[in-house]
Amino acid sequence: MVDSKKKLISLQLLPINIYLFLFFVIPLIILLAYSFWRVESYEIIREFTIASYRNVLKNEMFMMVLARSIGIGFLVSITGIVVCYPMAYAVVFKLKKMRDIIIFLIIISLLSNYLVKVYAWRTILGNRGLINTFLMHLGIIEEPVGILLFSVFAVVLALLHILIPFIMLPLYSSLLNINPDILEAARDLGANPFLTFLKVTLPLSIPGIKTAFIFSFIIASGDYVIPQMLGGAGGLMVGKIIADQFGVTFNWTEGSALVFLLILFDLIVIGLFMFSLNKIFLKRRKL
Repeated sequence: MVDSKKKLISLQLLPINIYLFLFFVIPLIILLAYSFWRVESYEIIREFTIASYRNVLKNEMFMMVLARSIGIGFLVSITGIVVCYPMAYAVVFKLKKMRDIIIFLIIISLLSNYLVKVYAWRTILGNRGLINTFLMHLGIIEEPVGILLFSVFAVVLALLHILIPFIMLPLYSSLLNINPDILEAARDLGANPFLTFLKVTLPLSIPGIKTAFIFSFIIASGDYVIPQMLGGAGGLMVGKIIADQFGVTFNWTEGSALVFLLILFDLIVIGLFMFSLNKIFLKRRKL
């Protein structure tokens, strides 16, 4: 009986696995092969070499932009979790009657056009945008504040807006799956609301925090459109450089190397984040 269920599940997952293999695994393997080749006079020379990785690692500008991308991705992810966790908690435990409406609105926001959101932020943060106009009307500033647009601040703000559903939904799901009887038992044992949250709710929602971090961090650190349209020179991120390597300089080998270095650093940061969470909460459980 168990074997038949496993076979049925395997057959059900077969189309998805085939799709992922054809359109995710194979392209990555091809890209990995390119990263170990070299370019000479705009021609790919299919000879094994690590020159592309060496050139990228020696290029200070590439490494600075890569570090900035990782930093912005981490900042967006942590800020998003800090902002969205209270929202998810309120939706699950405090706003039960409005729960379906709020989640519906969050999901609907995913259907709105990505570029429209970016252009909206250009309008809001521009010299004649909503924020500058409002501050000038109140007399707080005499002339438009130029640092709002084409800056790291604009990139972080826009990414946060775009990624709220990707952060909110995993947090909501993990909190929703917490058994209310466990929370009730904690109260019966004398735990106040703060201790119940700290000792029970927060540890049980760690899987949602991990998922939200992975989704938001990977998307934010590799984003291409928002840094290009809102970041300016100070907000340049690695996605733009990778795109230029493929589409402008036709240096596909170094572009591929940059892709895998980004993946490597993303995995390192994600691993450190997971390790830190496990260390903190496993230690608490032992105590």
